[in-house]
Amino acid sequence: MKIILARTDKIGDAILTLPMAGILKSVNPAYEIMYLGRPYVEEIVSACPHVDRFINWDALQTMSEKQAAYELSKIGADVLIHASINKRLFKLAKMANIKQRVATGRRWFSWLYCNKLVNFSRRHTTKAEAELNLQLIKHLGANPDIPLSELHKYLNLQIKPAWQEEAMRYITPGFSNLIIHPGSNLSGQEWGEESYIELINTLPQDKIKVLVTGTREEIPRFQKLFASCPQAINLMGQTTLSGMLGLITLADGLVAASTGTLHLAAVLGKRALGLYTDRTYVGYSRWRPLGSVAECLVAKKVCFFPCKGCACSCINAITPSDVRRTLMSWLA
Repeated sequence: MKIILARTDKIGDAILTLPMAGILKSVNPAYEIMYLGRPYVEEIVSACPHVDRFINWDALQTMSEKQAAYELSKIGADVLIHASINKRLFKLAKMANIKQRVATGRRWFSWLYCNKLVNFSRRHTTKAEAELNLQLIKHLGANPDIPLSELHKYLNLQIKPAWQEEAMRYITPGFSNLIIHPGSNLSGQEWGEESYIELINTLPQDKIKVLVTGTREEIPRFQKLFASCPQAINLMGQTTLSGMLGLITLADGLVAASTGTLHLAAVLGKRALGLYTDRTYVGYSRWRPLGSVAECLVAKKVCFFPCKGCACSCINAITPSDVRRTLMSWLA
């Protein structure tokens, strides 16, 4: 049986979706698992041994509906699992005559384009995203009640030695190499720049080497951080995604808000400290990371107005002292 897992959004979402591949392979090793997503997650998906093929969603989007549906039909998939909401893909999957098209039944177009509807709400739940995904594959024999604490075991990401070699030059022997990832490309709630500055400047420089990562586009946003913390090494825009994977495996720990980088560190078995609010739908309850040694600090204060994408007062209820205390416990 050929099964497509479709998730057309970001890195963190991909990480929380990939356990489905390992679980399905444990149900039946003969299943052929394909992942349909954006090209910037391909290197991560390629590191998952349970995925047999990657399908480039961006390439399909450049085509007419008729051509894209034809290309999708040529794959010969028996099942397509819609792990995210994408109306265009819903329609293309039906046009491609994929036999079983699975989605939640909470959108009107799910009823129009899909023929296997699963009744659960992502918005009104206390379950984590990775747990909710299991509801979509339980009809294929998957156990929908696997504990969240066990799900990271179904990824088993394989990091290539060349990826670590790319990152080795950034690691300082004799220090605890700590990655701080302050941004999210404004896709999630961020801890404030001032908080990161205070944290970095109170960490012992003779013990901890701070590596600041992010995208090249984020560099202008964090000029004050680099000016105020000359001991921090600016790696924003300096690594490829594969190099970032290698860097995480070589580092001793990572601090970030709810970002794909945090999720990567968690599933790679690294000490990862996530900074979260407790807002319904966008906070810790829904988006907590997977990993045996991942930890989270959760701000209990909640803003009245939506604050997605800004360093607002709710997440800043977590103090630099709170974060430093956790980091120093790692050293101890």
